[in-house]
Amino acid sequence: MRLAGRSAVVVGGGSGIGRACALRFAREGAGVVVADIHEGRGRTVVEEIAGEGGRAAFALMNVKDEAQVAAGLELAVQRFGRLDVLLLSMAAGYNLSVPDTTPEQWDHVVDTHLKGMYLAGRHAVPRMAASGGGSIIGIASVAGLMAVHDDAAYCGAKGGMIALARAMAIDHARQRIRVNCICPGWIDSPSAEAYFRDRPDPAAARASATRAHPLGRLGRPEDIANAALFLASDEAEWITGIALVVDGGLTCALQVE
Repeated sequence: MRLAGRSAVVVGGGSGIGRACALRFAREGAGVVVADIHEGRGRTVVEEIAGEGGRAAFALMNVKDEAQVAAGLELAVQRFGRLDVLLLSMAAGYNLSVPDTTPEQWDHVVDTHLKGMYLAGRHAVPRMAASGGGSIIGIASVAGLMAVHDDAAYCGAKGGMIALARAMAIDHARQRIRVNCICPGWIDSPSAEAYFRDRPDPAAARASATRAHPLGRLGRPEDIANAALFLASDEAEWITGIALVVDGGLTCALQVE
């Protein structure tokens, strides 16, 4: 029980990576606030956690809405007495180059990821400091470290999350607040499935993405939850400001088709 007695807020906890992290944190003893823009999905995860004997609450949260962000983080303090872990798993993208991306699309992607991390950090840091420290984990992407064709806003936003994590790690180290990012490769999740569906040949797109990973499969949300648990736990107490790549070898290999 590596998170026994602690409290976590998982933003985007209603599906995919966020859901896997919320379930894993709860199984390791944390009280978990499942924060999501989709109420039905979020409450379903809360019920899953409760059904396993865990502690959880739901917070409706659009990360671009500062009042909702602050309320969700405060809920963790009110329900569980403290805030120790904040995990940010947001997803927004359009698969477009810069000239093809409208200013409205750009703002949506960048605000969801980068401004969302800023707003969450703005309200998490004082609460974590009051609890003696904590761990903030942003789910970035390998797209924040390397170029992805026709995904300009997403690459920029995820790269921004990594840079912001490093800045926050330096600023808040003396408060015993660690800030890191995880950079997944392709994860078999609802957002990936939606991407494959939009390709001319969905099966071929999935097969191509799978081949790009030397370990021979797409990632699972649980693969990222395992890494997140490590960064949230005391086992990572001397780790801050990193971008932890969890990608099945994707960024190690040059794949040309």
